[in-house]
Amino acid sequence: MSNFKDLLEQIREQDSVQVPDIVKFNVEYKKTIQPLLASIENYNRTKDTETLKYSLQQSLRVIAEIFDKEFRKTYDYKLTIKKKQYVIDKLKQFIDDKPELDAELPDDEVEVPGSKKKDPLEPSAKELARIKKFIN
Repeated sequence: MSNFKDLLEQIREQDSVQVPDIVKFNVEYKKTIQPLLASIENYNRTKDTETLKYSLQQSLRVIAEIFDKEFRKTYDYKLTIKKKQYVIDKLKQFIDDKPELDAELPDDEVEVPGSKKKDPLEPSAKELARIKKFIN
């Protein structure tokens, strides 16, 4: 009689839907997987085909969520690469145009008449008065 019970238990285990541990304990999709696990457990207890259909629908929803997340990740990656390539192209264009842009700037060595360059190491009387007032 004991062998018969063991045999029935083995048949019941073979007939039930086994959920892999990686699915059971998944943290990322835990909220979506919980209803699926509950419906599979319900099917294993009752062997009702309606719960099996519901389990299939739940698993398809999980798959859709995973595909959606992967699609978003791929899209974000491609967008980031596109932005970086745009910046690289603009920098290359700037480097190529640099001699032309430098030619447009006035030379620093050419002195404009009427303008006097001030030596930064020799402050004016006004600046000395302001510093003196600040110290006192």
